[in-house]
Amino acid sequence: MIAFLVLLIMGGALGLILAFASDYFYVKEDPRLETVTKMLPGFNCGACGCPGCSGMAEKLLSNEINLTACKPGKEEDFLKIQDYLKNTKGPEGQVVNVKL
Repeated sequence: MIAFLVLLIMGGALGLILAFASDYFYVKEDPRLETVTKMLPGFNCGACGCPGCSGMAEKLLSNEINLTACKPGKEEDFLKIQDYLKNTKGPEGQVVNVKL
């Protein structure tokens, strides 16, 4: 019976710690990331210098890379991405002006 109570108390304490940690360490993800990743060609070739299309989408959202770094991409796709990022606000209300 004592072992049961000890495990019950330990489980409750660890559960509270995990609940606190999940709120404290929560990372907000930009909802535009998935959309921009889908708008890229999807070859995951790494020709842009990023680890796949999701890596390039992250760099586009932080305005660290130009769209033309994507070698297999087409200009009409680049224009769609550029338009999407100019007209869609991020979680903090900012827009991204990506260069071609």
